[in-house]
Amino acid sequence: MKMNSIYLRKLFFAVLMVVSLITIAACASTSTPPPTSSAPTSPAASPPSTPSRAPSPSPSPSAPPSTSPSTAAYTINISSKADLGNYLVDGKGMTLYYFTKDTVGKSNATSAIIKVWPIFNATGIVVPPSLNASDFGTITRDDGQMQTTYKGWPLYYYAPDFGPGSTAGQGINGVWFVVDPDNTPPAPSASPSPAASPSPSPSAPPTPASAPSGPSGGY
Repeated sequence: MKMNSIYLRKLFFAVLMVVSLITIAACASTSTPPPTSSAPTSPAASPPSTPSRAPSPSPSPSAPPSTSPSTAAYTINISSKADLGNYLVDGKGMTLYYFTKDTVGKSNATSAIIKVWPIFNATGIVVPPSLNASDFGTITRDDGQMQTTYKGWPLYYYAPDFGPGSTAGQGINGVWFVVDPDNTPPAPSASPSPAASPSPSPSAPPTPASAPSGPSGGY
């Protein structure tokens, strides 16, 4: 009887302990808040990207306009007068002449002559489009000096010419002339064929026209 009482007591405490554990477990489960499901956040809309403007290409520097040599750069040029037409001058506008007693590639002007008719020698040939640089050359004179030629004819100055445009040497002694770039030396005129005719009566010979006078240096 006493043992039954002890057994019942142990059973009561065991049942009580089980009930307490169940109660504690139930309280714990109710006190823990259920996990809240957060709604997926949509990514913040980024402002529309502005299309980047391609840099406009910077204009490439234009090539400088080509410039033809200035008149001052020419070593030989062309001048003109109403009574002479076109004639050659040097880079400063001084008149150039040729000597009819020269021959192509050969100067026959002596040392006395070139004191009045100084030789012309260009260190470089730079000419305008109206002239052809290949028409110019250089010879070595008998005295060793270099002299520029045009179509083989040696070129000279005339010492009394006072400046650009002066052509005082034209026609001196009938052997000194300005250089016509299109007609140097002048082409000889064709002699007409003699026609058969009775001999004319003798007459006095015409008086020859006098050539311009001036310092000639021997000619």
